[in-house]
Order: sequence, then C-alpha cells, then structure tokens
Amino acid sequence: MAMEYIKQAIQKEKSNSISYSRFMELALYHPVQGYYMKDNIKIGKSGDFYTSSSVSSVFAEILADVFIRLMETGAVKPNVVEFGSGNGTFAKQVLQSWYKKSPDTYIQGSYYIVETSPHHKQLIQKAVGSFHKVTMIGSLEELKQLLPNFDGIVFSNEFFDAFPVDIIQKKNGRLYEVRVTEGKVNELEELLVPLENESIKKFLMEYQIEVNEGYRYEIPLSMCSFIRELGDWVTEGMVFTIDYGYKDEEWLLPFHKDGSLRGYYKHQLIRNPLENVGSMDLTTHIHLDKLVKAGSTSGLEHYATYRQDEYLLKTGILSYLEEHHDTNPFSDKSKKNRAIRSLVMQGGMSSSFHVVIQTKNIKKEDIENVT
Repeated sequence: MAMEYIKQAIQKEKSNSISYSRFMELALYHPVQGYYMKDNIKIGKSGDFYTSSSVSSVFAEILADVFIRLMETGAVKPNVVEFGSGNGTFAKQVLQSWYKKSPDTYIQGSYYIVETSPHHKQLIQKAVGSFHKVTMIGSLEELKQLLPNFDGIVFSNEFFDAFPVDIIQKKNGRLYEVRVTEGKVNELEELLVPLENESIKKFLMEYQIEVNEGYRYEIPLSMCSFIRELGDWVTEGMVFTIDYGYKDEEWLLPFHKDGSLRGYYKHQLIRNPLENVGSMDLTTHIHLDKLVKAGSTSGLEHYATYRQDEYLLKTGILSYLEEHHDTNPFSDKSKKNRAIRSLVMQGGMSSSFHVVIQTKNIKKEDIENVT
C-alpha cells in the first residue's frame, strides 16, 4: 500500500509521529511512491492542476521578452537557470522565442534546467531535446558543482509552493507542533505536541511571528534555506519567482486561520492533506515577505513584487492580442486571445499569483525600463 512507507517512517520515531515537513517530503518526493516521482501526468487536463504556461505560450513569450531585453541591454549575462520545469513546456517556449527574437544572445547564452523527478526529466528532454543550449541538472548542489558561481537570470514558476513546511497551532494560549501519526482503520491523522523544535522556535524569533489564538501557521524552513543558498551562489543577476502566496499581514487575516496546505487531485481541491498519499499534489501558499527577507541575508536585494496580472500588463501582454474576423472560436487566434484575457482578467488565475524580483550586484537604473 502506498502509505506503508509513511507508516514505517512514523514507527521509527520515539514519538510515533513525524513532522509535517517530513510527511510532505515523503508524500511528494519518495524515490518510488512520491507524487512528483511517479510516471503519471500531473499538469493539464489529464493531470491534477494547470499552470500559467500550460494555458498559453504567451506567458512564456512575455517573460522571454523581458529576459531578452535584460540580456541585450547588458544588464545581465545571457544565462538562464529554471528550477522545477515540470513537463518542459515553459522552457521550450522561452527557448523558441529567444532563438527567434535574439539569435546573438542565444548563441552566446546557456539554459540550465534543475529538475528532481526522473519522469519529468524524460518529458523535459522530449520538449527541449533539439535545443543544444540546454543542460539538465538534478539539484542545486549538482549545479553548484558544475558552476561554482552564476551570472544571469534565475527563474521559477510554482516551485516553492511544493516545498515541505512544518505546521504549528496556537491553542489555549500555547504553541503546539502539528505532527502526523498513525490513526485508526489504516489511516493517518494529526497529533498536537507542545512545540519543542528549536529550528521552528528560532524561526519564530527571527521573523518576529506572533500566532493568533486558534490559528495554524506554516513554517517555510526549506524555502528560506534554499533562497539563502541560492543567493550565496549567484554572483550577479536577477531572480524571478512566480508563485501564489501571501504577505505577512495577510497571514493574520481570519480566513487564513487554518493555513493554506491542501491537495489537488484530478483538479479537485482536497482539504485534508493526509488523503490520497502519493497520488495527490500537496501545495501551500508561500510566505512572500519571508522569501524576500531570507534572500536579503545572502545579498539578494528586493527589487519589486507584483501581482502576476499586473506584471503581465506592465510588460506588454495586450500587444499580443490579434485582430481577426474569424468566427471560429477554436481558431488559433481566437484561442490565443482568450488565453490572454484569462491571464489578465480580474478574478482569473493570475490574480492569485505574484512575481517577486530580487537582484544581486545589479544597478536599479539598468533594469527600471526593462522589467
């Protein structure tokens, strides 16, 4: 049974429980049973969720235009690293635009894809195999061994939302860690234990976090550690993070009192993250301000945070609308125009996403009219 490896991990602990971060790590990234490691379709109509790049190639084309302008003006070197490329759709679309619109920088440049999943690596290879500029890497550690430092652009889309998080809850004035244990009838259930994890305590002090009574709060230790390590590695460049998330003040609002951890299974939102173990995507809204602050400790300066629809409008997505008199709603032009509208319409998917831009050793005046 798929849950056996989770139960074995629980049984090895004296407390007969594991942290939520350990549970998520196993549920998502176990070498055999982990959701992201399995050979099943995850993105698109036949999968469990959509991404912006799966809606339309315009999303990638707009970002490729931004990258190209940065490269052609000399603001950054023509090197790109993409973390968590999924099925390779975004990478393929960016590379096509880059080759077509700026062949000089394309010839000079390189494109690195960091992807953990063996299944996704196969899909990415099929998508971008014809582009000789692409190098595929399994982890940031492997990338650092290949390149001791990096000058260029770092990009990720819906990457950090799949990072494991720990969970705490305040009850009767006391902080508890929410852990995962074995329940009855062959199921998993949550267990509240007094908070003793020193890493979590240190995090709460460092970021001056006060948890309201009755609230659950997700602790993104993995995300903060990763962005600090990334910042140490980047010598000169820009980091573009696109994901759904909240700022610090938003986490304190009443409708976030239960946190944001949830599952997606065949496009259905599943409130209980302990269901469908290994067969369901697990995701959280990221802590936008924590991402910025953690990055600043390793030299990443916060340039700007935009809502995705605002950023797409700012960078010229409406110029991609095409005039046509075709009454066929399924024509390429009709579908493209609908996709553009869906990406910028109020209440659409882009209104839930943010674009966080961080820089290192880049002058603001060199990028103000480009990004």
